[in-house]
Amino acid sequence: MKRIIVSLLFSTCFLLIPATTMSVPALSSSLLGDSVKEIDLDGELPDNKQRTLRKPIEAFIAGESIEVNINAVMELVLITIYNEAGDIVYQQSESTDSEMHININAPLSEGEEYIIEFANSQGQYLYGKFEL
Repeated sequence: MKRIIVSLLFSTCFLLIPATTMSVPALSSSLLGDSVKEIDLDGELPDNKQRTLRKPIEAFIAGESIEVNINAVMELVLITIYNEAGDIVYQQSESTDSEMHININAPLSEGEEYIIEFANSQGQYLYGKFEL
C-alpha cells in the first residue's frame, strides 16, 4: 500500500512539472475544434525583473479570432492590428495588473496579411505579421 501511495505521489509531481513550465495558450470556448497557430512576435518589452520561461506576450490565430496571453504584469498595453495598407483595423488598451487572456474578434479577411502590435507606456513594443 505504501508503494502505491509513493508511486502515485511521484507520478503526480512528474506530470505537474511540465505543465507549469510549458507555454500553452489559455483555452477558451472559441478554441475548441479550431487549429491554433502561434504568431511570431519580434521586438522588446521589459522583463520587470520577473524570471519566467514564458514569453511576456503570446498571440495565436484560432480560426477567425486572435487569442492573446499576457503572461507578465505590464501596467498598460495597447493592442493594435494593421492591415496591409497600414490602416488600423483593431485597437484596444488593456490594464494588465495580472496575467490575462484576451480573445480578439476583429473584422479580418481571410488571405490578407496583418500586423499585430503590443506597445507599453514606455514606447517599447512587440509586433508580428500574420495571415488568416
